[in-house]
Amino acid sequence: MTQQTPVPPRSRLRTLAAAVIAAAVVPFLPGVSELDASARATAAVAVLTALCWITEALPLPVASLLPAILLPALGAVSASEIAPWYFHDILLLFLGGFVLAIALERYGLHERLAWRAVSVFGARPRRLVLGLMVATAGLSMFVNNTSSTLVMLPVAMALLARCSAEEQSKLGSPLMLGVAYAATIGGLATPIGTAPNMVFLAQSRARFPDAPELG
Repeated sequence: MTQQTPVPPRSRLRTLAAAVIAAAVVPFLPGVSELDASARATAAVAVLTALCWITEALPLPVASLLPAILLPALGAVSASEIAPWYFHDILLLFLGGFVLAIALERYGLHERLAWRAVSVFGARPRRLVLGLMVATAGLSMFVNNTSSTLVMLPVAMALLARCSAEEQSKLGSPLMLGVAYAATIGGLATPIGTAPNMVFLAQSRARFPDAPELG
């Protein structure tokens, strides 16, 4: 894994200054200037947050907190309105999934699941792909599907490394695609399995509060 080259402090400072200037110009652009004061402030904060996030002018945790600080300071919304969105149950569920994925990777549980599935299904090519897919889908039910793919990919690579050159040419694509497809399939089973599930739950609760709750 290649390490990311750190951005020099002076370069970050210049990028941050450029982002602040760009955000300050936004409220005066055609179309935006016709909006009310709170909307113009929101547009400026959105641009500043996006630029700081994309360019990493600020550390990502700091950039993500800019709306919580700037929107109340500029009078766009009150702190009591925006603060609950940073502790929404859907977001905390998402955070819990990432923490669980880190714990699984640290203690090698995903590798144990994969090897156990392989031992149960056998080492024949089709059974090998099926076993890895079953392990990935099962893991993706309780961990975000993106995280499941990231932690299971090294397992698939380790399996390929133990195969001959001929077997690698035949199994490479099926194993890689199997991990991707299985993570998606498993992610459909539970709310935490994939981000769109949680977005759907949040939108369903907000738009249809009287509808039966989805488990």
